[in-house]
Amino acid sequence: MKWIALLRGINISGQKIIRMQDLREICEKAGLQEVETYIQSGNIVFKSALTDRRELEILIAQTIKDHYGFDVPVWVIKATEIARYLELDPFADDERYDPKRRFYCLLDRVPDPDGLFDLWDIAEEPEVVVVIDRMVYLFIPGNAARTKLSNNLVEKVLKCRATTRNQNTLQALLLLGS
Repeated sequence: MKWIALLRGINISGQKIIRMQDLREICEKAGLQEVETYIQSGNIVFKSALTDRRELEILIAQTIKDHYGFDVPVWVIKATEIARYLELDPFADDERYDPKRRFYCLLDRVPDPDGLFDLWDIAEEPEVVVVIDRMVYLFIPGNAARTKLSNNLVEKVLKCRATTRNQNTLQALLLLGS
């Protein structure tokens, strides 16, 4: 079965540096097959006989910890799930929402509804936040590096682990994972 793994917090500002060639090699040594990586931010497409997503997340995280000595949160997802999240994108059919300014924040679980109000309060006009299932859809028309709606803030407010990707990355992973 083909899977996609999203790593959080690698190769950012000189922290937790992992070369993609090395990542492919250690994943293959751990038993994953046909391992491909996409850009330097930690996206892996692979095949595995394992069918339990949590087991795969633990395997990849432990492989990285054993090789590099640091923890990296890992999400494992199927291409069909990415396709579903892109189809559910509340901004997709509205030309006011530039695709280059839309971000997708995948959570490790469905968030508690109480945290959603806090997240909506933090968004500054014209930013927009919509949460569907385990996905936070963000429209950030300004500089995404300057928004208060950072990945760390989403985690803190929703009390979930999160990793964020842009639309281009999700679409590329969807193609690689199909």
